[in-house]
Amino acid sequence: MITRQQLRAARGFLGWDRRELAQRSGVSVGTLKNIEGGHTQPHASTIELLEKMFRDNDVEFLPNGGICPRDNTLRVIDEGDPYLQLLDDVFATLKDERRAEVLFCFVRNELSSPEVIASDLRLRQVGIRFRSLIEEGDSFCLYPVREYRWVPKRYFQNNTQLIYAGKVGSMIGGNNKAIIISNPDYAETQRKLFNALWESSKGRPAKSIASETHA
Repeated sequence: MITRQQLRAARGFLGWDRRELAQRSGVSVGTLKNIEGGHTQPHASTIELLEKMFRDNDVEFLPNGGICPRDNTLRVIDEGDPYLQLLDDVFATLKDERRAEVLFCFVRNELSSPEVIASDLRLRQVGIRFRSLIEEGDSFCLYPVREYRWVPKRYFQNNTQLIYAGKVGSMIGGNNKAIIISNPDYAETQRKLFNALWESSKGRPAKSIASETHA
């Protein structure tokens, strides 16, 4: 269990006052003040909430009572909807970048849920551009067909990979888990492989068969 000293240190590391921590975590300012002052024993659920919030902001709590920056080279998402959380990370990473682009490798738009489509549209609304590699013969395109290229059927596998900025996000385990690798060199290697497939592609859909498409 994190200590009150660790809680204060983690706030200081991130430059947050109690009000900001309360807004981010949902734990009231009064409760935070009492925990940090040693005036109350917090519920386990409150501590779990605070620990997760700090981990998500790259702070780790050490067994010796200290804190340290989290090594976020590899992030594993295996709770909730991993693909939606992956799209959330794309948005957070690219939303302030000019001419930002996300590359979708081995995507199948026909399987996109309304929630996925809404997340896609949020990316597009802030100017993030798409390019997608899809299975040869697939003409179910939710976005302009110029953004798609076909991959031969024998090489297609529906485990989507996203390449964005210095990150690569991949769906694994039957699409029940996502991993995000934050490494610019690795991301650039994957980007070059994507572009090689894109440039060598021999076709793309002439027209979408989706009942609704989005610009």
